[in-house]
Amino acid sequence: MNESIEHKKYKFKYELPRAHIPNVVLVGSTGSGKSTISRQLARLLGFGWIDMDQAIEKKAKMPISEIFEKHGEFGFRDLELEVLDSLKNILNHVIVTGAGAVEGEGQFAKLKKLGPIVWLATPVSEIVARFLMKPDELRRRPLLAPAVNIENNRERMDYLTKALSDMLARRLPYYEQADLVLMSHFATEETTAWGIKNLLVDWGQSSTSH
Repeated sequence: MNESIEHKKYKFKYELPRAHIPNVVLVGSTGSGKSTISRQLARLLGFGWIDMDQAIEKKAKMPISEIFEKHGEFGFRDLELEVLDSLKNILNHVIVTGAGAVEGEGQFAKLKKLGPIVWLATPVSEIVARFLMKPDELRRRPLLAPAVNIENNRERMDYLTKALSDMLARRLPYYEQADLVLMSHFATEETTAWGIKNLLVDWGQSSTSH
């Protein structure tokens, strides 16, 4: 009998209180690993998974780089808002945003309504190191793609550091409003996903006590 009671207590402590966590929204800088980590997190939580950038590409029937080329950043942001609005009734999903999705007028508030926002805070220096090792990743990111044409490694690193730091400075006031923050620094995707789950369980249990 005691073992059964203890088991129930253990289950209650580590289960996600879904009434307070209808969805989980993952935000953070480009190259921070949001897409990969969000898939792991969705599996851990038993949630579905939505990548807003992929949804935008599906809606536009073209890759993001082509959207920027044909319609510019404003055209991309319009599509981003349409995709965000289409998610308002979604439940039980991990939703991963593009890095700039927090910037549009009123968009952060809309993200907040979907569920707790988790900021994956990855240092700029680590993101730069990732891009230097995988330059093909830059071609998929129009705002950083010019770095591909910089042959000197040091100059490319300086360019990426400045570009990413400037983007972070604009977005930081929004990221800092996230419900939860996880510092992601040279951790595996699985470890990071477990870290987020633990934070969510604690946050959800704290919400139920108010």
